[in-house]
Amino acid sequence: MDASDWHAFCRAPSPDPPALGRQTNVVQVRDEQRQRHAREVEQFLVRCPAESPLHERLKEGLRDEVATVELEPFGARTITAVTAPFTAGKSTTVKAVARELYRDWMADFGDERPRWNPPGHADVEADRIPIIYVNLQSDTSSKDLYAQILTFMGHGASWTRSQLAINTSKAFSIHGVKLVILDDAHMLRTHLKQGQATLDAIKAIATELGEVGGMMILVGAWTADSDLLDDQQIRGRLSLHQLDVYSIGSNQERALWQRLLKAWEDKIERFLPGMETGDLSQSAARYLYERTQGYVGDLAKCLSQATSRAIREGRDTIVNDDLKMVRLSARAHDHELGSGTTGRHRPRKTKRNVG
Repeated sequence: MDASDWHAFCRAPSPDPPALGRQTNVVQVRDEQRQRHAREVEQFLVRCPAESPLHERLKEGLRDEVATVELEPFGARTITAVTAPFTAGKSTTVKAVARELYRDWMADFGDERPRWNPPGHADVEADRIPIIYVNLQSDTSSKDLYAQILTFMGHGASWTRSQLAINTSKAFSIHGVKLVILDDAHMLRTHLKQGQATLDAIKAIATELGEVGGMMILVGAWTADSDLLDDQQIRGRLSLHQLDVYSIGSNQERALWQRLLKAWEDKIERFLPGMETGDLSQSAARYLYERTQGYVGDLAKCLSQATSRAIREGRDTIVNDDLKMVRLSARAHDHELGSGTTGRHRPRKTKRNVG
């Protein structure tokens, strides 16, 4: 991904839901039309899932943090980190917030790739690039990191490490960079000599960003003995945000899980008018948790495919077999084998067949 790809991603409109007119008289809809509509609905639900309370809470926290850091003096600013288990949705959530920020910061620019004259450089015209998004690897060297950042901005990277560092600092100012996001930052291993050099580069980049009014967000699946987050210099500037998967161990946690399922009910009802309040959030709440273990990605896949199957078969609600037939991730499958979950829950009475 480079700045052009990121700009296109941020400017792309959100998908519109499939036209309701296609299912208002489902009985009369020909089979191939129903199959096509089912695919469109599934695609829409995967791309625009129901809002998750836990993820919305993280978004709000990140928005507030960005606003707070923007008030800090230029220089060594707060470094934000987001940690969560693998596949919990941390990268997706951070990207969603970054997309909002990009649209806000670039509101005065058109949809074409933006150009500007940097402050203090009236004779220079450059791409306006407020956000940089790169992924770290376990073998990412400091030189690789600088090269990734410069390549994102469209600069050459065939320089010595020290020159790459200088060019990166200059590019931040020229392009008006306000936020650098380093994803998969947990991959960094500082006990290796190369990893320590990369960690030093991260700290230097964060400081250089702060000098031009920017900030850094680190995203990863860190554990308690993280190499990067244990660094004392980073810890002195660190603000850590934790994203958890859903749990049903307490009444409060169960209520939060049911809120998520209720949001899915409301979203699916648009396409399956026979759905009733409680079909998912009450009758199937425990079953869906056992199948997904509270991971929103598996839940979205389960419910989007179940909805599509119900439409294809001409029904106006989800039934037990719709949920049971969805094949989820290997992680979810491993849990099912270990826990004895067999795809059973107390189903509602099947609604009328509408096709």
